[in-house]
Amino acid sequence: MVEALSPQAWQALAVLGVTVVLFASDRLRLDVVALLMLLALILTGLVTPTEALKGWADPMVTMIAGLFVVGAGLLQTGAADALGQVLHTLTGRSEARTIGVLMLTVGGLSAFMSSTGTAAVFLPVALSLAQKAGLSPGKLLMPISIAALLGGLLTLIATPPNLVVSQLLIDKGLPGLNFLSLTPVGLLLLAAGIAYMLLIGRHQLPVGEVTDLEHPPGATPGELAQHYQLAHDLYIYAVDPGSPLIGQTLRELQLPQRYQVTVVSVRHPHRKPHSAGPATHMQLGDLLVLLGTQAQVRSLAAEQGLQLVSETQSGLLHNDHQVLAEILLIPRSRLVGRMLSETQFRERYRLNVLAVSRAGERLPLPFTHAPLRLGDTLLIHGPVARIRQIGYERRDFVLLQTSRAPHSQAKMTPKMGLAIAIVVVMLALMSLEIVAPVTAVLMAALAMVLGRCLTMEEAYRGM
Repeated sequence: MVEALSPQAWQALAVLGVTVVLFASDRLRLDVVALLMLLALILTGLVTPTEALKGWADPMVTMIAGLFVVGAGLLQTGAADALGQVLHTLTGRSEARTIGVLMLTVGGLSAFMSSTGTAAVFLPVALSLAQKAGLSPGKLLMPISIAALLGGLLTLIATPPNLVVSQLLIDKGLPGLNFLSLTPVGLLLLAAGIAYMLLIGRHQLPVGEVTDLEHPPGATPGELAQHYQLAHDLYIYAVDPGSPLIGQTLRELQLPQRYQVTVVSVRHPHRKPHSAGPATHMQLGDLLVLLGTQAQVRSLAAEQGLQLVSETQSGLLHNDHQVLAEILLIPRSRLVGRMLSETQFRERYRLNVLAVSRAGERLPLPFTHAPLRLGDTLLIHGPVARIRQIGYERRDFVLLQTSRAPHSQAKMTPKMGLAIAIVVVMLALMSLEIVAPVTAVLMAALAMVLGRCLTMEEAYRGM
């Protein structure tokens, strides 16, 4: 006689059934479904976190990877950047106040992110603050490093060594550290570090030269356009009735090959602006932002039925959906030695290259056939999300800065609010010990992906 299944067996079958349905429906990525199934087994008590992760990795390794994903979500949604912008209104031009507020902020954020990631987030912020306050960058960069390291002593998740030590204690049969075990000592050390830098340390830092950047981090579109000398190479043309462009894609038209002209952006009275890509269809009434010499653009307009609207409108390249950015080619870059025309940069990253600067001098148009060199700086243009995504690119180039609107202020967005809420809930679950720390981190990491704060590709890059 067959024995009746236990409640735990029914739960396991239910989880398996839902997993199979999700796999078959193809509504979610397979890796997301697998992690959801793993969390379901843990939360129902069918397996412990250690048992669930036994065939994958040590729970501490998994937890550290999850924290990188959570940190990437904060970066991707702009929550960390918004925090940096707020500092501009608090510091003024006082050196002591700037150092104190910056260290306190970096130390606090480092309690929940990796010290390296926190320092990376605040490097451009520090340069911008130095420029506004008339300070040498060296006065702020060392305090950032010290605050990020001291912030790693504030919580259990602040730095991987804390997690490793806690796990070693558990392995030896001793009580592990809880979320706030290190906080009292960490706060004292952070306070001592800030006090030392304000009273003694800042006077021992090299004065250097006051930063006078040609276009400081977060330069306006006009400043970037002026630095790259775009004033005489940008034109706004409208697609007139009868134009042979109507109904065709940019891939079919091959305008860069035929006219040495690039369609940078497309605007229409009834649609939001969007960057032009190979699949972009031309429609009647579209306003095209064209990049090219005057002769090249005029030749295109005459043959393709375009009407000149205005010239040198660099401000049209920056709005709520599109921004300018600078990237720098690094030693191991696969782009070095190759021409832009053969790298398929536009197709791969869905971004347009507007200019290339070499040793402070802009390459003349057309620059797409000039082999790129180590240290070249590329001015690119595209959607905000795509620019943020390439910020995680570290193999071929690094993102130097993105444009900002004049007098722009940090604005809370739904995704930013969601990312902050996810982190708050994760910290509450960990501090109240409602679930195991690794479970709380995995839940937060998955919530970041399911809430579309970042994609799975961006999550993998974050790790």
